[in-house]
Amino acid sequence: MRLNIHIDWHSWFNRLDYKKAILIAFLLRVIFASVYDIGVSVAGKDVLLPDGGFYSAMGRYIQLMLNGNSAFRITDDMAPRDTQGREIFASMITKTKGGFPRVENETGAFLYIVGIIYFLFGYFPIFVRLFNIVLSLSCVFFIFRIAGRHFGETPAKIFLIIGLFLPTQFVYSITLSKDFTRMFIVCFILWLIYGGVRWRRA
Repeated sequence: MRLNIHIDWHSWFNRLDYKKAILIAFLLRVIFASVYDIGVSVAGKDVLLPDGGFYSAMGRYIQLMLNGNSAFRITDDMAPRDTQGREIFASMITKTKGGFPRVENETGAFLYIVGIIYFLFGYFPIFVRLFNIVLSLSCVFFIFRIAGRHFGETPAKIFLIIGLFLPTQFVYSITLSKDFTRMFIVCFILWLIYGGVRWRRA
């Protein structure tokens, strides 16, 4: 007697609840992000994204400015513990003459996003990681909706599973990268044009 292990993939994808899939992906990424954040705080090094230390230190600097602290009155307990973070603080105080840094490009805009997150929730990089996780999953959702409208339910759900659990995206989304803000804006605009809004003629 043979055991039939054949799976009807078409039927399985049709029955797939996309909300549960997104929730599972979110929870797995949060767990992974929490473990990684603890590792970074203990080791003092962001292996996945070395620039993360710069973004975090600059966000901390902007947070202190938003809290009404004068840059010239920043004490040792306010500055980041690592040497790089302290050097960034010293250079920003000199460069901005104790004021807010200028927004000259998308990196500058992202630094203010990090600063506002720290201002709202405290100096905890895990909240920036959660912010990027939400943006990453939102991008997958937008493209899932576009694919569902133009290619059908089964191809859309196949993309959904790949997009949610693709190892590279899964790991990269827990970093302090600025790329997810740009990706979110692009995917949101594409969703508005091709997938989300049904325009009515007047």
